[in-house]
Amino acid sequence: ANTYVIGYPLSISKVFHSTGVNPATGFYTFADVDGNGVLNINDRQTLLVLGRKFYGGVGNQFRAKGFQLDFFIEFVKQNARGYMGTILSPPGARFNQPADLINQYRWQKANDDATLQKFTTNGTSYNNARSSDLNVDDASFIRLKTVSLSYNFLPSLIAKAGLSEISIFVQGQNLVTFTKYKGLDPEIPGNSQLPQLKMITGGIKFKL
Repeated sequence: ANTYVIGYPLSISKVFHSTGVNPATGFYTFADVDGNGVLNINDRQTLLVLGRKFYGGVGNQFRAKGFQLDFFIEFVKQNARGYMGTILSPPGARFNQPADLINQYRWQKANDDATLQKFTTNGTSYNNARSSDLNVDDASFIRLKTVSLSYNFLPSLIAKAGLSEISIFVQGQNLVTFTKYKGLDPEIPGNSQLPQLKMITGGIKFKL
């Protein structure tokens, strides 16, 4: 009952609704849905659908005068948990924090209009933020997944060397990613794993 809702997909998340940073105390605040003055599971009524809405890719191959170019571009539209899902300790505790915190305006004194709560070792408000719509981001991305460029030498140029075929090539994977997601990798959002590796390889192929 606290997780699923009839008529909605299994990928929903019931979370608190963030109402910003309290300018007097410097802590995150959230909507008190039932109005009882206590923040609990009954106030987690904001429904967010996580996961992929749609995805696909575009690939093609071009050949001209011995050259061959292959590529595949992947695109994904999705919502996912943000960096708060992998960082358990609030900013202010003695743990690593994302560099993005430097670029946000944090609360430092009364009446500050801040987007980030004050640095503190008290994790209560921060843990509530991790269970709110503050921790759900647009994790959509476009990625140049694979690209390959090769050149096949003309038979007339290699016949004297006793070869029937020779080509040189260079290949790349995960070369460029366009996304607004602030986590490590939009392909595996809300995770602390290392992102997909960027790899570039090259070589020579020949047949006798």
